[in-house]
Amino acid sequence: MVPSTPHDRPPPPASEQPPWPPIQALESSGPPPDRRRPLRPRQIVVAVLAALGIGALLSSGALVGLAERQTLGTQRDVALGAANVADRLAHGLSLNRPAERLAEALDGEEQVYDVEALIARARATTPTTTEPPQPPPAAGDPEVDEPAPPPTEPPPPAEPAPPPAGAEGSAAGELAEAPEVDPDAGPPPDGLITPVEGLDCVPEDATAPTTTTVGGIDDPVACPPGYVLADPGEPATDGDEPGPGAEADGEIPEPVEVTFEAPRVPGEEDALDMYVGGDSISRDLGEGLARITPANLVTIDLDPRPATGLSRPDFFDWAQHLAGVLTESRPDVIVVLFGANDFQNVEYEGRILDRFGDEWLDLYRERVDRIMILLSQPDTQTIWVGQPPVREPRLSGGLERLNTVYDEVAGRHPQVTYLDTWALFSDDGGGYVDEIDGVRLRREDGVHLTVDGGNRLAEAVWAMIAPAWGLG
Repeated sequence: MVPSTPHDRPPPPASEQPPWPPIQALESSGPPPDRRRPLRPRQIVVAVLAALGIGALLSSGALVGLAERQTLGTQRDVALGAANVADRLAHGLSLNRPAERLAEALDGEEQVYDVEALIARARATTPTTTEPPQPPPAAGDPEVDEPAPPPTEPPPPAEPAPPPAGAEGSAAGELAEAPEVDPDAGPPPDGLITPVEGLDCVPEDATAPTTTTVGGIDDPVACPPGYVLADPGEPATDGDEPGPGAEADGEIPEPVEVTFEAPRVPGEEDALDMYVGGDSISRDLGEGLARITPANLVTIDLDPRPATGLSRPDFFDWAQHLAGVLTESRPDVIVVLFGANDFQNVEYEGRILDRFGDEWLDLYRERVDRIMILLSQPDTQTIWVGQPPVREPRLSGGLERLNTVYDEVAGRHPQVTYLDTWALFSDDGGGYVDEIDGVRLRREDGVHLTVDGGNRLAEAVWAMIAPAWGLG
């Protein structure tokens, strides 16, 4: 007998059936199968390009800014041309309006500050350098010599002067007769005549010390009218050479340095307000100053602007930006660091000036001078930090030349102190090094500073600030 299968068995009586419903087969779960055809590679490329194009139109202004930031050259011209085309198209389609509205809401209306007015105030209030030391007054100067008391008895006759060499026929104690000179005749071409052999006459000058006697005897015929004897203690000179009292080597004494005098000693309720700005390396410096300075006595406004400098005010105008800082916050100390992005050609008056050509250096020197005048505000100390060497030799050589400009121009501004940092980050020969005494100072790019490098630079800057404000 064949056993019956479950399907052949009769259903159990109702009293024996389970209380739950019978299990039934369900449909398959999960998303329905995708019956669309996959995209072809060409379609994917077109979709990506379309997305990039829409994104470029929505942020066309940012693309123009990125293109303008690049150094002058063919690559910049191509990028700027493409960005300008996208910007014009976005403007025509009004696709750039959302980005412009958002920027206006975040930044507000741009304020324009009067740079020239601040420069004029700095010039009017900056202490002048001390006058160079004057040479000692020459003997016989009526403005400095005290009048001699009248003699009580006539002086004894002086010994007669010996006859000049070669003056044959002249008796001892007698002067050789001067040749007749036409008083109406003009001075000789070199301004020097010799009426008596061995004696020189120069055009009369009321400000120059002269000798009017020879051998103690008044000699009215030694020089013609309008001429006087040259001072025997000084060589006879013409108008192009230094006169009496000039330095022997012909150099003008340098002005005495004027030291910054702080108007107050900062305290916890009146902390020192310090501004630190410049290119991206200034961030490393500012963060180092924040670590090493007393937090209860110093507040730091860190304002790094990457990819900026003084050679491209068309991209970022540091004069206008610093004028805003001086107007709005009036810091006690200003620390700036420029140069890492200035090693590039510039466009000036329709011409491209080659970097570090004579015209380029003259223009850069003028811009540095203008910034230093602007920063010479009353009761404000300015530290201009020089660039350290970098790994790339060509850029490092350019930075060294820029440091020479900074040092030269700072010497004309008493309130600006230049800090040379080259030796702090170089070997004994002045070359670039990544680390000193086992401490790594530079990042992998060979330009920016590590935390230890930022502290090292900050300590050098603080050493120039603290003593001036009574905090050292």
